[in-house]
Amino acid sequence: AQSDDAPPPAKRRSTRQTNTFGDPLPAHRVTLFGGSALLRSQAERWVSGVELRVPLGSPEDVPHARSALRFLYTGTVDGGSSAEELLQLRRQADYLVVEGCVEACDAALLARVKSGELNVAELFACRHLLPSPDESGGDELVEALLAACREVLVKQLVKQLDKQLDARSLGDLLAWAFRDAPSLLCDFTARSQMLQLSADAMEALLGSELFATDDEATVLLMVAEWRWAQEMEMELQDEAVDRLCRLVRLSQLPEDYLVDTLPHIPWFPLTSEEHSFLRLYARSFGEKRTALTDVAARELYDLASPWYAASARPFGRSDLKRAYRWSIEQESIKKSVTVKFDNGDAQLVAHGFRWWLALKEEGEKYVGVYLGCSMPEALCVSAVRKCIRLARASARMVVYRYENVEVEADSDDYSDEYMRVDRSLGRDLALPLAAYIHKGKVTGSLTFV
Repeated sequence: AQSDDAPPPAKRRSTRQTNTFGDPLPAHRVTLFGGSALLRSQAERWVSGVELRVPLGSPEDVPHARSALRFLYTGTVDGGSSAEELLQLRRQADYLVVEGCVEACDAALLARVKSGELNVAELFACRHLLPSPDESGGDELVEALLAACREVLVKQLVKQLDKQLDARSLGDLLAWAFRDAPSLLCDFTARSQMLQLSADAMEALLGSELFATDDEATVLLMVAEWRWAQEMEMELQDEAVDRLCRLVRLSQLPEDYLVDTLPHIPWFPLTSEEHSFLRLYARSFGEKRTALTDVAARELYDLASPWYAASARPFGRSDLKRAYRWSIEQESIKKSVTVKFDNGDAQLVAHGFRWWLALKEEGEKYVGVYLGCSMPEALCVSAVRKCIRLARASARMVVYRYENVEVEADSDDYSDEYMRVDRSLGRDLALPLAAYIHKGKVTGSLTFV
């Protein structure tokens, strides 16, 4: 007999196989595979049950990948996230091909920068996480973020930041936002923002080792443009201009600019005696450089200043290979006026000079196409002086023709040819005008290469 206190008999485990009817996770499948091309592609090849495993780069990517998957359910990103969190989320969303998440991250970043909620210095600190050009929307986001950061720096934060940061840190932050001298001067908005910087902010920017240029002549032109703007606003202070001039690395100027342009800039604080010495010093080596150093010590020239001692700035222009589109009305061709670029200017900047394109009517049926170079007005170099100055820029000029669609029908490459400043190079009778007119205009592009 069985005791009343004995445990009940154990239940016998069924060995009968249970059949599953239908999709065990239909809602998740629709959400995940419908919103992510990567998950959908992997699921089509997955044969190991209902658990789908996706490889990531490192364990640190897991929370950001989960946030990207959460977006599939909510359709929103956390607008209060830090810049680093949003950029990490963006990277994982791009990898997982989560539809709409990259764009949502971009919108959140831009909104927070423009509102001032996101400190520009915070974004600068994690700039290594910004998308590269080959990532989805990378170029567009970086350009938009930098433009927004410049606006904030100029209008809201410079006075605060220059109290929070030392000159070097502020300079590096500004150099990141403004990038380089030539593309800055070719961008109407960026140039306008630069012209609004205080003298202290300009001094920090020019003193940064991160600020790039095509050559030092363009940096000198940048100082000239700032000075010119302050003079127009009647806010020019000679002492501030002198401080900025001291940061131009004169020994790194191209020889033609150093010899034939610099001495004719009336506002630049360089005596003719020191200019003569600087020319010798910049082109000397070995024993001669040592001897000149000894002479300078006696003549009280400061060889520790950026005029003499500084190395060349980082080389580069961020608009390299960008096609600046241009157009010109048919009626304007008869007047031999210059084309207008899509940045709103009639001229672009390279190597310390302004560059323009012109189409000139040659007879009744043809036009000549010319690339020209001119001395920037802001330098205040007198036109009376008949100096022979040469310049060149590596550029490609294209003229479009329309055959139902836009095609590159004519082009010229300018890379090794010197031209005289205030002159132009080109081809007479280059184009049959009628074949290139579309909606009353001739259009094309100019690209620095």
